[in-house]
Amino acid sequence: MEKMKVSQVAKILGISPTAVYKKFKTSSELFQNHITKEKGVTYIDAEGFELVKNSMQKPMSEPVSPGSELVETLQKELDRKQGIIESLIAQNEAQRQRTDTILMKLTNDISSLQKALEFKKTEIPASIPVSDGPINTKKETPFPRSTPKVSPLVVKLPPVQRQLSTWESITLFFDDALGFIGLGG
Repeated sequence: MEKMKVSQVAKILGISPTAVYKKFKTSSELFQNHITKEKGVTYIDAEGFELVKNSMQKPMSEPVSPGSELVETLQKELDRKQGIIESLIAQNEAQRQRTDTILMKLTNDISSLQKALEFKKTEIPASIPVSDGPINTKKETPFPRSTPKVSPLVVKLPPVQRQLSTWESITLFFDDALGFIGLGG
């Protein structure tokens, strides 16, 4: 192993080439005789590689004894945070159950409203057309005398009710549900 590229040194040591260059810059006197440049490529010799390798190793910290104050403090903090996590999980479960109850009630309400809507459709008299076409301008029966006269071109019809599409039903359902639990806009 005569010379190595900086990229090879970085790959072997598991660091970036930039980190190797920074080490060269901060300790330029130490690496001055071990670095060469050829055609724009920086090379380092074996002794320089060992210097980089040794300078990049972190010193081992002294082991912490199990009875130390640091371990006890960390254990207390861990226990406190575990308690917070368990509390949040319980709150989340309660909220989920409440939301499920609300959604089930709203689902039942939608079902009963759809049945009522179907029932109302059957009650619309056959003489009143329900369509998307033009308004029926034929004079059917005269209005009673107590009612003010209405132009023959204007006929007051009950509001047209139609079957909602699945998407419209879902959208209405979730808009109502979010409004009910206070999240709607």
